Amino acid sequence: MNEKLIDILTCPKCKDNIEISNIEYQKNDTIIHGTLKCDCGCEYPIINGLPRMINEINVDVKKTKQVYSKEWDLYDYNDENDDTWLNLDEEKRVKRFLTAFGIKPEDLKGKTVLDAGCGNGRLSHSISKLGCHVFAFDISSGIEHAAKKYRNKNLHYIQADITNIPLKEKSFDYIWSAGVLHHTPDTKKSFKNLVPLLKKKGTLYVWVYGWYKRNLKAILWWGGWKFIMIWPDFIKEFFCNLYVPCRVLKEAIMLKKPITSKSARQKRRAFYDNINQYMYHHHPNEVKHWFSQHNFKNIEIPIEDFDTFCGFGTRGIKTKYSKM
Repeated sequence: MNEKLIDILTCPKCKDNIEISNIEYQKNDTIIHGTLKCDCGCEYPIINGLPRMINEINVDVKKTKQVYSKEWDLYDYNDENDDTWLNLDEEKRVKRFLTAFGIKPEDLKGKTVLDAGCGNGRLSHSISKLGCHVFAFDISSGIEHAAKKYRNKNLHYIQADITNIPLKEKSFDYIWSAGVLHHTPDTKKSFKNLVPLLKKKGTLYVWVYGWYKRNLKAILWWGGWKFIMIWPDFIKEFFCNLYVPCRVLKEAIMLKKPITSKSARQKRRAFYDNINQYMYHHHPNEVKHWFSQHNFKNIEIPIEDFDTFCGFGTRGIKTKYSKM
């Protein structure tokens, strides 16, 4: 953790400033092990250079953390070709990011960017190379792997919960949150948590699941996953051990894809992503209304993935602040 990160952090519990109370090991201006403390009495450890800013983990948050930790522990951080859901290389990931905000690479120079729910950290790392300061957080163990693998002086990682974000208001020029909000207890409330963090005239982009064609196939597919969500964990794991080989074999027979351990691992990772206890779908007009309620202008949907991922991305520019 860079010492300068303290200027943007707040206590998740009381939202007051925090300070460095103890440094056990420091290398140059990076704190490897230490403790952060707030006047309210809360303390947050810095472990392996990563501030752990989770105050109290309730049952719901704990389950979400466990599911996504399983998912990102399966990711191969040493294989740049290991697929994510979009199966994009670095150039295409950056292009998608720029398209989402409607900007050019030079527009990011000197700006502050928040990646809210960064997962494996690959996008955060790619964007930080464009001359902006990127702050990335995630609740899962993926943030630990990302902090070890993808390092950059402009890149700062934090372990945090999107339902209780430990960052100061009006700190970011751009906020990106893709495939995250709909996996929280309340998508709209999680959206609202991001709004105060944006500077005036800053841009917010969120990507969520949405209904494009509510046909029988879509209802059965998503309904099936929601049914699996309520199963006990040991039954989910048993089903996963059956589901993954069947999917790999099906693709080998029907699509002529090779049977590999990598393919099986990716299928298992996708399974964990879909069994999170929260998975909501939203309508584009609904999300646009959220932006309007919080004084955004130029509200657009620059990316639609209905056919591939049943989702869409929406952006808006913040104009003014009002009491939430």
